[in-house]
Parts: sequence; C-alpha cells; structure tokens
Amino acid sequence: MYADLFLALMVVFLATVSFVPQFNLDPKLSADPTGSGKTVYSFSKIHSQRLDVVFDQYDYQFLLKSIKSFLEKNNIDGDAEIVFVQIVGGYNPGIEKSQAAIDRALYFSQLIDKSNHMLLQHASTTLSSSSSIDPGQVVMQITFASRIGVTG
Repeated sequence: MYADLFLALMVVFLATVSFVPQFNLDPKLSADPTGSGKTVYSFSKIHSQRLDVVFDQYDYQFLLKSIKSFLEKNNIDGDAEIVFVQIVGGYNPGIEKSQAAIDRALYFSQLIDKSNHMLLQHASTTLSSSSSIDPGQVVMQITFASRIGVTG
C-alpha cells in the first residue's frame, strides 16, 4: 500500500515538474544584445501543433518542403527548432515482427543524419512501429519549440 502511495506521489511530482519552464542563466546564451546590462532569461515554448509526414520512400527535399510549409501555415517563426521526433515504421504482423519496422525507422533516421546532421541536432528522437501503417511506409511526427526571451 505504501509503495502505491509513493508511486502516486512520484507521478504527481513528475507531472508538475515537466511543465515548468527552464530558465537559462548561461551568459553566453542569454547575453543582453542591447548592452543595457539587464539580465535576459530565455526558455522554450513547445508548439502544440505537430507535423506528421508520411513517406513511401526517403525524400529529404520533401521533408524540408513539408517543414517549411507547416511552419508558414501555423505562423511559427523560422527560428523554431525541432525538439522531438518520433519515427514510426509500418509493418504487417502476419509477415514480419515489429522489430523489422523499427529497423526501417532507424535506417530512415540515419538517412536524415547523412543528408543534414544538424536538422535534428536538438531533437529527442524515438523509434517505434505500428501495424496500422503500410509495411513500406515511415511516418515522422515532429514537434517544434521556439526560444522566448524575458528581460529581468
């Protein structure tokens, strides 16, 4: 019983901590561009809209066009960074195991890194599989964040 209560308290604690903005006090990253001597704090705003891109085959230019179009359509500034990417490989459970889809997702991630290793530089990436996606397809779910500065 005590273990269950402890677990419940940890869940509540982790849920509240994950939504607290992270303030960056590193002078190199939060320097005052005006030179007025005021401290500038910054944090990242996670955008609630998520970009889902379906690929039948790897196409880096299509990925870049999809990102640009999504940012413009949702009025997200061009300085927004990709902070989370889930790459989901499709598979047919009657023919193969889910590991084959994860291998396809990993290969897809490696192709992105070869095309532009800086694209996902600040992103947390997860690989997964889904039998609701065609076996030859890969879906990228991309979440963006923008830096917000606050003068103090």
